[in-house]
Amino acid sequence: MQQMVDFSHREAEDSKSISLRLEVEMIEAIDQSLAKSILNRDPHRPKNRSQWIIQAIKRSLKENF
Repeated sequence: MQQMVDFSHREAEDSKSISLRLEVEMIEAIDQSLAKSILNRDPHRPKNRSQWIIQAIKRSLKENF
């Protein structure tokens, strides 16, 4: 009986782990997609990539809020 309880507990933990991993992968994919769309949006981007990203984010915030 204890083995069945241990197995179902382990199965539930594995299921949670898989679910969390999928969530992380989805968030990373969304982040990459968002970064690409922000980067592709500005034809007059600065040479410094991080500065360019900051400017694109600021512009996006101004447009949306």
